[in-house]
Amino acid sequence: MNLKKCKLLSLILVIFIVTEIIYPTKALAADATPTDAQAIEESSKKYVYDDYEMVYSITSQWDNGYNSEIQIINTGEKDINNWYLQLITPNKISNIWNAETYETLKDGYIIKNMGWNGKIKPGESISFGISSNQQFVDFPSDGIIRSKISSVGEKNYSVFYYVEND
Repeated sequence: MNLKKCKLLSLILVIFIVTEIIYPTKALAADATPTDAQAIEESSKKYVYDDYEMVYSITSQWDNGYNSEIQIINTGEKDINNWYLQLITPNKISNIWNAETYETLKDGYIIKNMGWNGKIKPGESISFGISSNQQFVDFPSDGIIRSKISSVGEKNYSVFYYVEND
């Protein structure tokens, strides 16, 4: 190999090394720590049900806590009205926004709409957020919509009136 080719190959190698230092490739070594964006992307779980989907995403984490966003997507053909979501989770909620904790259960929570976001039309979604002042344990095992308002015809119910005392 002549001297010109050696100098050219050396120059290309130097450019490659400098470029990798300034603009590293996206491949990570096995022991490398993923970036925040990669960690958040890998920190979502989608749940698919008959008429809706739920997406649970970790949006940020720190030593003693995390924030999550929970999205409910109406994939059905009818409105979801006045939703209550039973979230079966080992995680503890310390703060919630755009929804409210209706009941605390031994295996999770029942989370209720705020009124203004209680109706989810077909093809639309709502989101609410939660914070925890504890480290993230695991994704919920389930997210079940437990309550819907529906119309009942007059023939499907009865009203009785009794006077017990006068």
